[in-house]
Amino acid sequence: AATRGDGRTGDDVLGNARTIAAVPLRLAGKAVPELLEVRGEVFLRKSDFSRINTDLAKEGTEPFVNARNCAAGSLRQKDPKVTASRRLRFYVHSFARLAGAAEPDSHSSFLADCRAWGLPTSPETRACPDVEAVLAYYAEFKGRAERLDFEVDGLVAKVDLRREQRVLGATAKSPRWAMALKYPGRQ
Repeated sequence: AATRGDGRTGDDVLGNARTIAAVPLRLAGKAVPELLEVRGEVFLRKSDFSRINTDLAKEGTEPFVNARNCAAGSLRQKDPKVTASRRLRFYVHSFARLAGAAEPDSHSSFLADCRAWGLPTSPETRACPDVEAVLAYYAEFKGRAERLDFEVDGLVAKVDLRREQRVLGATAKSPRWAMALKYPGRQ
């Protein structure tokens, strides 16, 4: 387990990632690959973030400004016990590498495979047949986002078929087959 870092090199956080209950120590199910590298998001529930800041305030320590910084800082803790006490969560969101199993033909089938292997994915994921459906989901989700027990600032729309992803390729910094759809910032 490693952080994103500068995009090429991140921090080794394996010991702390092992404390995240949602991250299985072994994959489950059938057709488990020999090697699986995934990308994902470590996050905090709003309720856990509030508890952490309340505890920090009681100790006379400066609270975290937001849950994202708190999750990132918690993952980089020197003491895994501190990380474990923060109750971090994790969702797989992207495919990286696979060996010893057939490569999925789509992003949606990759996420289904992850769930079958015991890896958590967001329950908010939805396959959309066209751009109009993506925009409709973006509008619908905006109304529900505030009620979720974790912070979101938008959605990411991805081309589903892996062969189309390969055709679209990537820039030096990001794939051309995925686009962040952000909501207006809150003040």
